[in-house]
Amino acid sequence: MLASMVGEPTDAATAAPPPPQATATPPPKCMLVIVRHGYSEYNAENRFTGWADVELSAQGREEARFAGSLLREAGVRRLEKVYASYLKRAIKTSWLMLDELELQWVPIEYTWRLNERHYGLLQGRPKRLCSEDYGVKQVQKWRRGVHYPPPPWEDLQRAATIDRRYAGVPVPESESLADCAARLRPFLHETLWPQMRASVAAADKEVRGRADRRRVTRGGEPKERPFEPRKLTRPPKTTRSGRRGPAVGGGGGGSSSERVTMTGAAVESAAATPSASYHSDGDSGAGGPAGVPSFVIASSENLIRALVAELEGLDESEIPLLDIPYATPLVYQFDAELRPLPSPLSMAPLRHGYYLGDAERIRDVQRDIRDSLVTETSDVATNAPSEGPRSTGAAEAAEASETTTLASTGSDTCFLVDDADGSIRWVCDEPPADEPACDEPPAE
Repeated sequence: MLASMVGEPTDAATAAPPPPQATATPPPKCMLVIVRHGYSEYNAENRFTGWADVELSAQGREEARFAGSLLREAGVRRLEKVYASYLKRAIKTSWLMLDELELQWVPIEYTWRLNERHYGLLQGRPKRLCSEDYGVKQVQKWRRGVHYPPPPWEDLQRAATIDRRYAGVPVPESESLADCAARLRPFLHETLWPQMRASVAAADKEVRGRADRRRVTRGGEPKERPFEPRKLTRPPKTTRSGRRGPAVGGGGGGSSSERVTMTGAAVESAAATPSASYHSDGDSGAGGPAGVPSFVIASSENLIRALVAELEGLDESEIPLLDIPYATPLVYQFDAELRPLPSPLSMAPLRHGYYLGDAERIRDVQRDIRDSLVTETSDVATNAPSEGPRSTGAAEAAEASETTTLASTGSDTCFLVDDADGSIRWVCDEPPADEPACDEPPAE
């Protein structure tokens, strides 16, 4: 797992939560909501983004508001703090979510450690062109592998990206997912875990204080209310902009008609899906679902993949299978020791985190993201470089095909589908962590 690659802290006060244990599920004491930014301009153009500071698209802004409405309908109101990267697509996603929640006053802390994984020389380049230059499998290794940093970026890319917000920051030249996890861990151990522990302690103190007041006013010991899972019983209300829900995009480019749209029956279905389950301490006036302190992280796809791998304890064969949909809240609940609690709503490879919204829609979106790793480059994989430029008709035929699957490119893909059960496996071997994995483009 990623945690084994970067070393463990020695200070017990800032140590990571202990690994999950197979015991009876205790009541949640804290909650972490992880949200990928909404659809950006580079996502629409199907370019590698990395540290490029691009805007949200109109669709992405609606997705961010819809994420806020999902949190509101799930009863999430006691937000302690929001953490966001230095990149405006994550910052504006957090703003719009808080605006939808009517919690504009909740403090936001920005940190470069939540920036997207650094894509080096690939930053700003169309993904299809990168596949033509480097090969489909190599690009898949960069996008989904753990130990594969792309080639370092050039001076012009750095000059166009780095400004005074990064003063004193050790800006990388390129990053693998393991590198991204390594620079994330100080934020977890020095900022997030201590803040969560302090909030759990403060919430427990509030509960004890309310119990003491009830004991004085009513006499005797207060009665505990039974645990009751909270479910959405109606569709999310319209966003403040008046729309019912945005199109939630897949991982690749393409027209909005190729992506799943949350409208009509889909919204009704999303509303009927069980969302967050909270343990009630008997006082809904404590500021949210049972007064459980909650934190939000707004970031980008690969940083979230590194974070989820840490929380779930995934091994390296599972990490490439993580598909993070745009602006869809991913919820983790923790016990008093900040161990993530298992959830029956988790979808493999997750065992503890679960998404708010319609499970079938989310699976469709994740399937689109996974398929984009092949479909956006399938015409490259099926044409050898020596054959010369493809004809316009061949390119259009490849793009129009709706039958391309992850198994269709055979040895030219890192993903294979098991014919027996339909499961997907990552089949590209990872290089040793101390060896470079940065392939150069073929000579002209």
